[in-house]
Amino acid sequence: MINRSRNTIFRKLLSFLGLAGLCVILGAGCQSARMAMPSELESQATTFQCRGRGGFTLAERFEFGPYSVTDVRRSWTTRTSWGIAEFEQSRARQQYEYRMAGPSGVQWLGQAATGVKRNDIKAAAWGGELMVGLSFDLNFVVRLSRDKQADTWTLILAQRTGSDVMKGSLTDGKTVYSIEGTRRLAGTSIALMEASGYVILKSGLPVAAVEVLNEGSVRFADSLNESERDILAAASAGILLYMDISGK
Repeated sequence: MINRSRNTIFRKLLSFLGLAGLCVILGAGCQSARMAMPSELESQATTFQCRGRGGFTLAERFEFGPYSVTDVRRSWTTRTSWGIAEFEQSRARQQYEYRMAGPSGVQWLGQAATGVKRNDIKAAAWGGELMVGLSFDLNFVVRLSRDKQADTWTLILAQRTGSDVMKGSLTDGKTVYSIEGTRRLAGTSIALMEASGYVILKSGLPVAAVEVLNEGSVRFADSLNESERDILAAASAGILLYMDISGK
């Protein structure tokens, strides 16, 4: 019987083998695998590599450029499931919050929640059973607020059945940024099975990008002013802290 845990391991193994294959193709170490950037962000843009993100640590905190992410508090992942005959429905949920400070001196508070709902059916395969996905819904929401200021921003990303990555928007009710996930990698037509990063657009033009591979990085268009960078950095921190809890 192929269960969800084995599916998760298999998926991660394929991602690893994909990166390993890229190492051979590119003739470099795995650290060289990078998110493919939009042409608009290849020049006249500034990249901040993350420092301290990833790895095995109980105290989640990291920096990118002049931005510091601290006070990360993450809840346990809660899971529920039920089934009848060959049908099974499962749900998972996780919450976390964090603080981010930048060169402006403003402290941002991010409050995030991830929710996943799956519908699967068991099918006979190779003398055993295989869980076949019928539907998949993932919602990721971050509420961003600044100390002593009433206005808030909301980041909403979602992934539906048939989609490979999350997409959504960031808005304060007046200004709207759209966000598109990507699986593309720089220097190759081979795509990952999971997101390599997210592109942030304003009026259809890329203005920032968040790479989630390796330690991660954030890239800003040089045309952004300090206040625009501030909110996009706070949202980027939330994306960099996101964890896949789907068990797919």
